[in-house]
Amino acid sequence: MRLLRGTGRSVVLVVLWLVAAMLVSCSDTGVALGPIYADGSRGCREAEHDVAIWSMPGAVPGGAEVVAEVTHGARLTVLAEEIAFGVRYYEVEWEGQRGWLPELYSETIPPVCE
Repeated sequence: MRLLRGTGRSVVLVVLWLVAAMLVSCSDTGVALGPIYADGSRGCREAEHDVAIWSMPGAVPGGAEVVAEVTHGARLTVLAEEIAFGVRYYEVEWEGQRGWLPELYSETIPPVCE
């Protein structure tokens, strides 16, 4: 009986380790680091407009300031991503400016509204 209790603890530790390893390897990282496009129309739901990139993820609720206004349709280089307040933000670079763009204002292909 004593042998089974020790074995049970070992099994639990191994299972927890395997689950943690699986979660790390299967985590959703969104788009691959690379280019995305600024989408001021939010998928053609709004009139096209420039998009703000912020000094940190979280925009106004996080205490961020606008770094730059990115032209609708501009190609951006993604450097990193982070989730803040339930929203995915991409750290992007555009014309020498770096900032954080909310996923809601991005597309993986150039946005074209007709």
